[in-house]
Amino acid sequence: MADMVKKGADGAALLEASGLVPLRELPEFRQAVRERAPTGEVTIAPVGEPGTVLLVRGTVADSAGKPVPGALLYAYHTSAKGWYSDRAPHVQSVGGQGGDIEHARLFGYVRTDAHGNFVLRTIRPGGYPRSTLPQHIHWHLSIAGKEVAAGEIWFDDDERLTKAMREQATRGVAILEPKQQ
Repeated sequence: MADMVKKGADGAALLEASGLVPLRELPEFRQAVRERAPTGEVTIAPVGEPGTVLLVRGTVADSAGKPVPGALLYAYHTSAKGWYSDRAPHVQSVGGQGGDIEHARLFGYVRTDAHGNFVLRTIRPGGYPRSTLPQHIHWHLSIAGKEVAAGEIWFDDDERLTKAMREQATRGVAILEPKQQ
């Protein structure tokens, strides 16, 4: 990793380097990826990651609808098995919330482009084992170094996504309709 950083590799290159996959859970690696967040697009899932390929496109806009360039988006999620780690399933915290914000193996940082747009290339996450929570991708948004919003992306066709959850979805929750490519 140090050699790649010295050569100017951005966070996307660090995440895409197959030899660095074992480092993904280390704080030093995560910090290097964050500090070198690419603009516009990032690949979260490493080559060969089992699961359905997923492409998430979004735009960050202010309250007046004006695009926000340079915003930092942090996204993370489980594997297709519903695990944050590659060694064991996730253990839910009290109340079943929280995810694994600091150690999820599948994560990425990306800055929005000049039009406020971003793209996440990844796989569709699995739901937590032994849970009724829907499949989801966690996201946190920072502007000018300050976290301003956080939420989840859910999937419209997820059988765990109940009518009550849909009705109670609040700001910060996006429900995506999967499209065939």
